[in-house]
Amino acid sequence: MSLEKELSQEIRMTALRKAILSTVQVAGVITIAVMAPNVLSLVGKIQKRKNERLHSAVTRLAQKGLLHVGHDGIRLTEKGERYMQKETLVIPRPRRWDKKWRLVIFDIPEKRRALRQLLRHKLISIGFVRLQDSVWVYPFDCEELLTLLKTDYRLGKEVLYIIANKIERVSEIRKQFGI
Repeated sequence: MSLEKELSQEIRMTALRKAILSTVQVAGVITIAVMAPNVLSLVGKIQKRKNERLHSAVTRLAQKGLLHVGHDGIRLTEKGERYMQKETLVIPRPRRWDKKWRLVIFDIPEKRRALRQLLRHKLISIGFVRLQDSVWVYPFDCEELLTLLKTDYRLGKEVLYIIANKIERVSEIRKQFGI
């Protein structure tokens, strides 16, 4: 399988998992009878093959401890709720910028490529701007969030958090952040 196809499939599956978790989070508890046809229409999946993907995605989420599947229905576990809070976490923007740049630098080995891609997508969703492949910049304090990500993704020395006073190409970067 080519790298592009592999990445595309990974992104689709991540979107499906997020849609399942979001649906369960909003609905509270979903009965299993409702799960097969109705959630598929919510997620936008209609074909039988997609139904099998949904079932396997729910099973994997339950195995990871994010969902509880029981006779009474499907609900988020405490771990699932923490995961969804982390997924929707937004860094509050202070009224005044302290004129310091936060850099995240990582060196994650090729054998953990999926984790590296997950970290990149997370940094993008937070609002980081890519300076180089493994160097990302953000203008506001995000140390707590980064510590949480490092803990959850089991990244230790592979990720560094740097606070810098000056950076090259600052005018381009400031424009991207609107500061």
